[in-house]
Amino acid sequence: MAEHPVIGYLVWAVLFGAIFAWEGIGLLRPDDGFPILSDATNTVMRYPAGRWSLFALWL
Repeated sequence: MAEHPVIGYLVWAVLFGAIFAWEGIGLLRPDDGFPILSDATNTVMRYPAGRWSLFALWL
């Protein structure tokens, strides 16, 4: 086991990079109908079960 888990940092960097790329594409091209994360969150938050699910995921 390495002292510095470089692969873990790399995985997190790729994950956050993908999220930022998703948001960037959605914000730069609003006419394509590409959903941004706030659209997805708003859709889930319409329903009480969705609110509780997001809260449980947050916890």
